[in-house]
Amino acid sequence: MNILMLTNVFTPQIGGITRSVQQFSEQFQELGHRVLIIAPEYETDVDDPPEVMRIAAIPKFYQNLYPLPLPVVSALLPRLREFQPEIVHCHHPFLLGTTGQTIAANLGIPTVYTHHTRYSVYMETKTNWPRPIEQGVLDLITGYCDLVDGIIAPSEGIKQILRDRGIGGRIEVIPTGVDVDRFSHGRGDRIREKLGLSREAFVIGHVGRLAKEKNCGFLAKAVGAFLKQNHDAVFLIVGTGAEQKTFRKEFEDAGVLSRVHFLGFREGQDLIDAYHAMDLFAFASHSETQGMVLGEAMAAGVPVLAVSGTGVDDIVTDGANGRVVPHDNVDQYVAALTDLKQSAMGMKDQARRTADGISIIACARHMVRFYQELIDTHPQERTTEWERLRETWETGWEIWKTHMHALATATIGTLGIEEESPSEDGTSRT
Repeated sequence: MNILMLTNVFTPQIGGITRSVQQFSEQFQELGHRVLIIAPEYETDVDDPPEVMRIAAIPKFYQNLYPLPLPVVSALLPRLREFQPEIVHCHHPFLLGTTGQTIAANLGIPTVYTHHTRYSVYMETKTNWPRPIEQGVLDLITGYCDLVDGIIAPSEGIKQILRDRGIGGRIEVIPTGVDVDRFSHGRGDRIREKLGLSREAFVIGHVGRLAKEKNCGFLAKAVGAFLKQNHDAVFLIVGTGAEQKTFRKEFEDAGVLSRVHFLGFREGQDLIDAYHAMDLFAFASHSETQGMVLGEAMAAGVPVLAVSGTGVDDIVTDGANGRVVPHDNVDQYVAALTDLKQSAMGMKDQARRTADGISIIACARHMVRFYQELIDTHPQERTTEWERLRETWETGWEIWKTHMHALATATIGTLGIEEESPSEDGTSRT
């Protein structure tokens, strides 16, 4: 099978979407399939493998980080016709996501979209946009989903959110998965030795981008309160971001900053060793679609404490492979940490079994089966150039209508002519 994937973010920018695209691409190729990844150029030169095709982009267009791809479909078509994709997999509903729809229509093949991001949570925490503009973005996403042949939801919670938005069609739950074999082999003692930590120290860890939408403020407050009560406990933080200042302030105010270790960005074996240095993984984000770091921690045999939410409830079973607290309640979180200080050791095997159930190879095989079902049920290839042009034009027209509807929602609402419509989670918003 020839699989075309399009993503607005990729290496050298590291994050959940980049890792998902990389991991699935590697597994597809190991299974004997061909892959072509279309991604934007970055200012930093990257030694790309042959399956990656870069397109021109405006660097650091958004938040001085995210590029703005400048796709010209006609320029891509010669390479695409040579590759002969059988399916197009888009990882964003904007920019290259729209390009993917146009390519699929031109070539007469099905389109798949993975809903990686909780856009409503992201907009609430990262922007100051008026609510009508937020609603316009959500309408755009809904319209995009209605135009693809299949949707990948990384968790059951995300599938329900999409259904609550009124999105019909085929939605398949397929997490990115974890490279269980890779993450199960680590030397946590190396990290502990470097930090001067004893074997007896109770090490709480966290891995992730330190950003507001990750609920870092609550996590810092709760872990700080626990450290204040437990002088043999320490906290390892792997990751970087603006919220590092929040962590430092909370721990300094609690008088425990000396027992908090900021390891910065880690990858490869350094990241795996960091997981293995932990006795417990602490998590508090409400914005996850699947929480890849939870599966990685469990593959390393580390139980998880998290706040209930999408991406959490699918993988963490309270009392089995960790604990789940229902809300952002510091006292409840500290109580769960206290309980896990005694019981986490007995949950390690169950954590590993959970990770085995979401291995990347199992998820990749599931994805290929889903691709094949869509290919088998897709209308047969057009026999004339006129049919190809007609389908391309009709898809472009539907994309244009979707964008105009979203623009109207945002504009009319901003001008004060608002109408009630459902939010991403199905609740009523105006």
